[in-house]
Amino acid sequence: MFGLGFWELLVIAVLCLIVVGPQRLPRLARTLGVWTGRAKLMLQQVRAEVDREIEADELRDELKRTAREVKEAVDDERR
Repeated sequence: MFGLGFWELLVIAVLCLIVVGPQRLPRLARTLGVWTGRAKLMLQQVRAEVDREIEADELRDELKRTAREVKEAVDDERR
């Protein structure tokens, strides 16, 4: 996703230390961790829902195909 390497993260950490200060940095890190966790959980839930919808669509298509085949078989038997 993002190309953040060690040096980029180090620069960000130093800037946070300068801007926020050493007293509030642990609280900021904890808050960012909580929000990151929530975002990951939400993303997992969205992915799971999309997967369920895709699976439901595939099952619906399979049922339609099977119903069509059964109808064709029945029509062939009647002839």
